[in-house]
Amino acid sequence: MTQEKYYFENPKSSIRSLTEDEIEAAIADYENGVKISEICQKYPKLKVSSFYKQLPYKLNQEKCEYCNNQIYTKVRKNGYGNDLAKLCIYCNHDYTKNCNCEQCFHNTNVALEEKRKELQIVWKNFYTEYYNLNYTLNDISIFDEIYLVLLIQSYKGTFENTLDFSYFKQLRFQVHASSHEYYSVINNLIDRKILIPNIYYFDSYDYIYSSEPSLPTINSTKINWIPNIIKTSGTLLSVSELDKILKERTYSVEDKKILWREVYWSEIKSYIDYQINI
Repeated sequence: MTQEKYYFENPKSSIRSLTEDEIEAAIADYENGVKISEICQKYPKLKVSSFYKQLPYKLNQEKCEYCNNQIYTKVRKNGYGNDLAKLCIYCNHDYTKNCNCEQCFHNTNVALEEKRKELQIVWKNFYTEYYNLNYTLNDISIFDEIYLVLLIQSYKGTFENTLDFSYFKQLRFQVHASSHEYYSVINNLIDRKILIPNIYYFDSYDYIYSSEPSLPTINSTKINWIPNIIKTSGTLLSVSELDKILKERTYSVEDKKILWREVYWSEIKSYIDYQINI
């Protein structure tokens, strides 16, 4: 099938009204840096507005790397480099890194899937090694219990038995940049592994990315979390189960004394830290 010499992205391009020689001359003038206003003075039929978009692609001998049809090329917009813009009008491949043609879309998905599988292996190995110890309810303080109840009320995620901190800015707690800032309630529980990532929630390398092959970096606002507290059966308590237990729990006078002691020490520690950092 014979291909047209020119391809106009804009079917209403004013340049279509020119002869072939005039089209070639207009393209050459633009490529050589002649002002658009001067080109339009030379060819009165042309419109100054969106001039570059009106320029046509020109048939090239190069074949498309995907469908093997001849591609079209176009001079780059002034100031955007000297290489030609390329386009295959049959499969819409445009040779850019953001190309959304069917084949590039497929290739991108294949690459993402391969990356996801690689990181899943890294993640599972890391998870098994790093989160291999569990708490019991007797191991956590009353202070921690209260914070866990508040977190569950505020951050219980779409997935019923996980905590989702992705909207922390709109809620009562803030996740700080440094995971070692004790006054960040969420990160304090994460650092102590009272809260751990939900291993089954990992479905994209956007959630866990690796700066070193053996150690993923975890963003606390981009992955769902679960309590690392075991039942007598040895399995982990779900968020719902933990919430029910903590809400139904009663506290003795001695428990309350311990709680206020923990609150007192927490406030003192916060004050000292504030004084050190001002």
